[in-house]
Amino acid sequence: MIRLGANEIKVFFAACLYYSGLVKLARWWMQRSGQRLIILNYHGASEGDLRSHLLYLRRHYRMLHLEKALEELYTSKGTERVARGPCCFGQKSRSGIR
Repeated sequence: MIRLGANEIKVFFAACLYYSGLVKLARWWMQRSGQRLIILNYHGASEGDLRSHLLYLRRHYRMLHLEKALEELYTSKGTERVARGPCCFGQKSRSGIR
């Protein structure tokens, strides 16, 4: 009998959701559901993990400074597309990622 740890079960479950198309469907549904601003705040992330997360976010979302994102969110006329992705801001990191 094969024994799986908690991490292996999480990875298997995430892979099932991803390859079934549910992740893409959920992202599409969230984008269509109206104006939104997501603010992410990372604490204690390792340099490699943070870089890979930011690269993923840049591929799938618009990343804006908080002031610009709020300006677009509150001044949109309803027909314009507003910032629907994450807004990352904060101090410069040592790795050069901003």
